[in-house]
Amino acid sequence: MQAVAAAGSFIASNWVAIAAVTASAASAYSSIQGGRAAAASYAAQARSHENEARQADLQARQVSALRLRELNANLAAIEAARAGKNLIGDSPTQAAIIKSFTRESLGARANEISEATLRGISANNAAAAAGLQGQYAKQAGYLGAVGDVADIGMRLSKLVIRPRPRTPTTRPRTGGTSGSPTRGPL
Repeated sequence: MQAVAAAGSFIASNWVAIAAVTASAASAYSSIQGGRAAAASYAAQARSHENEARQADLQARQVSALRLRELNANLAAIEAARAGKNLIGDSPTQAAIIKSFTRESLGARANEISEATLRGISANNAAAAAGLQGQYAKQAGYLGAVGDVADIGMRLSKLVIRPRPRTPTTRPRTGGTSGSPTRGPL
């Protein structure tokens, strides 16, 4: 019964400090959870950017295949038109037309592939940056909690370690005539 009374007395006399310790613990927990939530958000962003990169890569491959098919179809159409007109053999005009047409088609294909590839690289870089931001957010949450835990330690030490009242003690006096210890001030 005495222990319950002592605990009740302790809580009653230190309720402000206990509330402050509880608030610091809640703040530490909140910092850690906030860091974890931010890290999860950045991880979702990273996954989204990785998907964008995969889509850009797929688009580059599709554009490449499409442009090559178009080139082959157009070259075949040129050859069919020449055959329909009974133009057989190589002529300088035909060679120039085919060369010009091929150069334009391959140039457009290269530009579209480069654009899609650059979008993919940009998305990969954004994914990596989001991943790092997530790691840093998590670390910031833990570092924020360190201050709160230190505050808890300081407040608990004030609760547990209280200065004891000083009591007078008997000390020998030196320099007296009798040499016997007397009770004197500290």
